[in-house]
Amino acid sequence: MSEPMKKKTQHSSFLSASSVTLVLFVVPVNSIILSVYTGYQNQILNNFIFLAFASHGIASTVIMVVVHNPYRRFLRSLSLQSSRKFTIMVINSEIRFRTT
Repeated sequence: MSEPMKKKTQHSSFLSASSVTLVLFVVPVNSIILSVYTGYQNQILNNFIFLAFASHGIASTVIMVVVHNPYRRFLRSLSLQSSRKFTIMVINSEIRFRTT
């Protein structure tokens, strides 16, 4: 990959990661601060705020996997391993208690 293309890719990955952080973390935090400061309570707004907090971790993880090559390679290796056949051995052991 050429140097200008690499910089462009890094720039776009930085923008996507920072926009996810902005939308799913900074905006809800500011909404909470504003609602506490003004005393405004709205259950629907609270639900969306906590949904955004919950989505932030998943979205950050997906972006990390997409952007960073070592994580992509690791996930590909896991998917290749899952296509192999594994042998599962089941050992049946019964525990019996005697009552006297």
